[in-house]
Amino acid sequence: MSHEPETADPQGRRFLCVVRPAPTAPLPFFILLYPNFSLYATIVRKGTAKSRERRSAVSVIVNSDMKHSFFRRFLIAVVLLLIIGSNVCFAADPGTGTAGQLSFDALAGLRAGAVDGSIQYKYITQNVEDPAFYYFDSTTDEAMALSQGKIDFYFDMPQSFALLSEEYPELMAVPGLSVPIGSIGFCFAKTARGQELQQEMNEFLETIRESGELEEIRSYWFSAGDKENVTIPTEGENGTVRLVETAHTAPFGYIQNGGLAGYEPDLVARFCESYGYALSYVITNTEGALAEIQSGKSDIGASTFIATDERKEIMYFSDSTLELTYSVIMRRDALTALTGQDYEALSASGGDSGNTAGSDAQDSSGSQDLSASTDKTGVLGSLKESFCKTFLKEARWKMILQGLGTTLAITVLSALTGTFLGMLFYQIRRRKTRVLSGLLKLFSTVLSGTPVVVLLMITYYIIFGRIGIPGFWVAVITFSLNFSVSAASVFQSTIGAVDIGQTEAALALGYTRRQAFRKFVLPQAAQNFIPLLQGQTIALLKGTAVVGYIAVQDLTKMGDIIRSRTYEAFFPLLAIAAIYLLVAWLTGLFFEQIRRRWKAWK
Repeated sequence: MSHEPETADPQGRRFLCVVRPAPTAPLPFFILLYPNFSLYATIVRKGTAKSRERRSAVSVIVNSDMKHSFFRRFLIAVVLLLIIGSNVCFAADPGTGTAGQLSFDALAGLRAGAVDGSIQYKYITQNVEDPAFYYFDSTTDEAMALSQGKIDFYFDMPQSFALLSEEYPELMAVPGLSVPIGSIGFCFAKTARGQELQQEMNEFLETIRESGELEEIRSYWFSAGDKENVTIPTEGENGTVRLVETAHTAPFGYIQNGGLAGYEPDLVARFCESYGYALSYVITNTEGALAEIQSGKSDIGASTFIATDERKEIMYFSDSTLELTYSVIMRRDALTALTGQDYEALSASGGDSGNTAGSDAQDSSGSQDLSASTDKTGVLGSLKESFCKTFLKEARWKMILQGLGTTLAITVLSALTGTFLGMLFYQIRRRKTRVLSGLLKLFSTVLSGTPVVVLLMITYYIIFGRIGIPGFWVAVITFSLNFSVSAASVFQSTIGAVDIGQTEAALALGYTRRQAFRKFVLPQAAQNFIPLLQGQTIALLKGTAVVGYIAVQDLTKMGDIIRSRTYEAFFPLLAIAAIYLLVAWLTGLFFEQIRRRWKAWK
């Protein structure tokens, strides 16, 4: 929503005109009805960047003494008629260029999508005035949001949109609107090893560029047809290189048949094979990939990275691997409403100039079909196709099982360790040692007051930034500590509720304090803290969904990877939600059995 400055009506009253542009309403309006029945209506239209704003206003003022409802209704009707007439008059020129082509001026104030950590924000703000930004984890999420009308446009590379448009034929690249964004390359940690890898990579790129191999690799990945997974070298006499990849932008980098595929992973694998390195890789989002490189946990970053001035300050970049441009992606119906041309009627398989806007690299390496709608045989056929793509194609159900195993392992290990630590912290509190109790209180305050995703990133990228601890164990450590704080509070509230007379009676019978606690106090308190630990464990299970931020491929992250390949959200998200619900239900049954057995034993 964009805000216009305060203005005064002819009688000196002040008001604030708020305008919310929309693709289907190029002349939006906002009506203000004062308490004294004064009415002012204005129609505002954004102008070009040069003229800043062009306004066409229709005003009707109702004097404060005209309070009869008939006059109000009559004047409101007049205003609405003027608004309708003004929209009809001005709709023929919605910020278009020559021959009905859209210009960047027509995008002013619209809702723009941008990927977190990417340079989309930079190029959108450079070319579009006052956009309202909505942030996403991948271009796949942007395409879904645009298809559902949650945003109005986003910038994308023609090579990746070529695949997206097959699943979203209602989207298209705006003809004549493209922005050169420069060259992409690989990034390296700003260390001595990173500098050495950068120099070796530049030598490798120069060699394959001169031999023509680089052009062959481009032609292979940027042409239509099925592709093989990248062959990952597993042994090397010069050690192992760790690659961080977002794997959500086909054909640059993506997951296929449980393995890594794409233009950039192929180049890295060939580089490692040539220079005697073994290759390992982790998958994360764009922000996580940049943090991996900056902290030195990964050696090479590949995610269509552009070498901006800010990025050059914190990491090294290789020479160019490809020159890219951004195209503006919009819905066909919105583009039709803005330009007056019937883009919805154009054939998705031919004659659609909007989906052929691209870069020189794409033209030279063979273009893909930019949009091809899939035949849908009704709702059942569509659901069946979505199910097959989500679970059966490329055996993606194995990815879901793998992610589920990771989620369960983190949950179980963290719950067990956290429960043990929680009991230990409770015992420290019982002894009322001033120093230890003070430190424990500070520790509990910090952990309970900090979001777990922030704790994860601090632990992974800062505390263990230079230590080669896998993200899985960092997640276990972080969630264990976080769980221990909750468990300690549970023990303190439930065990402390047991009557002190139980301990005194046990002592009178000759038991030690430790024996009294173990044989009398703890069994009685267990009836109360087991249900509370059940709730904490289920919350822990759901909380592990954020471990993808530190390159751990859990259940949620696997769902994201599948969505980036199927280009739809329905089945992947529904499956992930159903699995979490099932596991939470089984967890509740497990704790209920423990409670019943404990009660019977007691």
